[in-house]
Amino acid sequence: MASTQIATPQPAEVRKQTILQRLAEHGYRLTATRAAIAAAIAARPAQFTARELVEELEPQRIGRATVFRALDLLVQIGLLERLHGDLSCHSYTYCAPEHHHHLVCTSCGGVTSVVAGTVEREIRNLARQANFRPVTHHIEIYGTCQACQATN
Repeated sequence: MASTQIATPQPAEVRKQTILQRLAEHGYRLTATRAAIAAAIAARPAQFTARELVEELEPQRIGRATVFRALDLLVQIGLLERLHGDLSCHSYTYCAPEHHHHLVCTSCGGVTSVVAGTVEREIRNLARQANFRPVTHHIEIYGTCQACQATN
């Protein structure tokens, strides 16, 4: 097995169904509002802000508080992750449930999930050397993706 794997993005419909299924598994009922929020999130190919989602869902009469509650819930159950690149405004990205890290393009906003075994081993070694027991960690690497490099 390779020490680093780049996750293959799922189609939007698969992401939407995964969101709805995981909500049901956690005891949340399927509502038209949740389905609309799931569809809007699943359709996004790159990171997005809560504000962008609120603006998109406003014509469907889905309120700001409802969107924020849904985002918090999806983060809590592990289907979204908050990205912390711009300290003035968090953004979100859809995520597979396994532990991974993100490569975030600062040009197009694209997010690539990577599973990096070598990095994980080094983090464990560092913690052991410091007599530290980590609970979790999160790595975001910001730069320019291959497609954006080719256009610049």
